[in-house]
Amino acid sequence: MTGARLVWRQLAAACLLINGAMLLALSGLMASGSEGLLVFLTLPWNSFLTDLSGMATLQTIDAGSVWIAWFLWTCISTLLWWKATPLTHKSSLQELDGDSLVKNRKIEIESAPALKERLNKLNQLLQK
Repeated sequence: MTGARLVWRQLAAACLLINGAMLLALSGLMASGSEGLLVFLTLPWNSFLTDLSGMATLQTIDAGSVWIAWFLWTCISTLLWWKATPLTHKSSLQELDGDSLVKNRKIEIESAPALKERLNKLNQLLQK
């Protein structure tokens, strides 16, 4: 992946993170009122698209409709981001063959004297 593409990907991830944090903060502020979490049930879920169509004619728009559109946009864009982002982490165990894996483990065991001593005790117990 090129450097410029990586920068744009990180910028997009930061924008999604900021958008989600702001949505959560505003949702918390809405839920802190007298109605609590019931405020989300009183939003115009059935007619929010109709309310938003009033933007074309410069009509007033219900704030609940804007919040619903923002919530749906955040959910959809986040899901699409997760779907489109490839996994960059590859397991190093898949790339190693058996001999090099044994060699690496042997080096790890020899570099930790306490672990080497425990394994020696375990081998002695198993041989009895």
